[in-house]
Amino acid sequence: MLKSKKYSLSSSAIIEKLDALKSEYTEERLDHRDFINRMVSDALGVTICLKKSSTKRQKLEDYLGTSDRKKLPSRVMRFIMGASTKNQKRLADKRARAMSYLHDELGVSPKDVPEAIRENGGIEKLARMAAKRKRSEPSDPAKRSKEHTPGIANSTTRGSSKKATNDNERQFSLKLPPKLAAKLAGFDEGAEVKMYGVKRKHEFEVTEIHAVKLKRAG
Repeated sequence: MLKSKKYSLSSSAIIEKLDALKSEYTEERLDHRDFINRMVSDALGVTICLKKSSTKRQKLEDYLGTSDRKKLPSRVMRFIMGASTKNQKRLADKRARAMSYLHDELGVSPKDVPEAIRENGGIEKLARMAAKRKRSEPSDPAKRSKEHTPGIANSTTRGSSKKATNDNERQFSLKLPPKLAAKLAGFDEGAEVKMYGVKRKHEFEVTEIHAVKLKRAG
């Protein structure tokens, strides 16, 4: 597993890492949950390295079949899994969506991926959450850029905060840890939510979050 906090590798080191991961996946060919979670962790580390450098992406274009940053997660995962059939590619893309959601939306680093996958209900659930998030975004890029603001999970996990304003124009920060942000993201649209926490001078730190179960009319 990549251990450097900066996830910086040379192009040749990235190729060696990709080949090693592909070989391990081919030899093991396991569907064991821990093995898959660790593979996703390593794939994210490689993806981060490539996204940071256009030069490295160009050098590995023939290797991965693309230098497009948006396509990198799925292409890295397809390469590691040796995905060639339609079903294999679909599975690789699903794992890539879950991987990207963990990093881009929840701010999870590669080393924390295995634990985060377990805590957030597994790859299947994370992939569904990623698809749900994508469907909720405006289709018009200009509109998305103008109207979209980061979700609670994104803002808190990156060290900032979501500000709320009351009638007196006072502002405070709502702190929601990644685990609870993921739980919130998994609730159905329109769900009523209760939050418990500690109110401080300029922020409210959430410690518990629950969906309210409404009674059916009898």
